Amino acid sequence: MALSLTALVTLTAPVVAVPIAGVILLLLVSWLLRHDVARVTVHRTGLPRFVALCLLTGYVWLTVAGAGWLLGGARLEGAIYDATTHAIFLGFVITMIMAHAPSSCPRCCRSRFPTTRRSMCPSRSCRRASSCGSWRATRGAS
Repeated sequence: MALSLTALVTLTAPVVAVPIAGVILLLLVSWLLRHDVARVTVHRTGLPRFVALCLLTGYVWLTVAGAGWLLGGARLEGAIYDATTHAIFLGFVITMIMAHAPSSCPRCCRSRFPTTRRSMCPSRSCRRASSCGSWRATRGAS
């Protein structure tokens, strides 16, 4: 609710609202890290571990975005804008899609999701690619 209200305020006063959204995002991540079951299931094996790793990685990307909004403020271009955009859309969103795919895809496709080391490769590749994109964005490279 607070993040939605901040999004509306961003339309009229982005200089004030974007750092507030960053604080709210950081508070949300701290709550998720404290109360989410992923902290426990990351110590398991197979599919529960894969999902937990994806969830925790997504929370790290939200932290990067929240810190960027808090420290960088309202920007529409530049390195901080690129880093926060990469963190949210490539880091968080794609990681959440990968975290939920093993439970969603079998229902849609009527097939089983293999839980092998190989099935984690797309998630690892996504983490590396979004890390490189965010790192390059903060360095000012295009």
